[in-house]
Amino acid sequence: MKDPTNEVYEAIFSLLDGNVTISGTTIPVYSVMPDSVAAGYVYIGTFTGNNADIKDRFMTDGNVTIQVVIPVNGASGSNKLINQYNSKVLELLKPTVTSSLDLSPLFNNVYFYSQNITDFTTLFDNDREMRKVTQLSLQIEEL
Repeated sequence: MKDPTNEVYEAIFSLLDGNVTISGTTIPVYSVMPDSVAAGYVYIGTFTGNNADIKDRFMTDGNVTIQVVIPVNGASGSNKLINQYNSKVLELLKPTVTSSLDLSPLFNNVYFYSQNITDFTTLFDNDREMRKVTQLSLQIEEL
């Protein structure tokens, strides 16, 4: 099976880019980080896939991480804001058993399974930024 990494990034990027907006503020989305960028963005992190190469309809299982990074503006305000942005990301990706991303023409679908979502929030860089990481489990079907 062809490595689906680029198609996964492109599909997720197209769903999120220009759409992660809270109270009229849209934050940028990156699948490749620029050399220097201030907090206030979404990063589509590493995709790890495992090609099962078995005779079943799902040919690749994998995980992709999505990070929401915002500047810290007081703990309670930052917690609320990062949770709002992260909720918006999850809403756009619709992580349910029935949702899918179109990876045509190479693959039929990418399925997101909500029971395999892991969230954690961490303060970084001397309490100047807050990062929320969500890991999504994927199953990709080859045409």
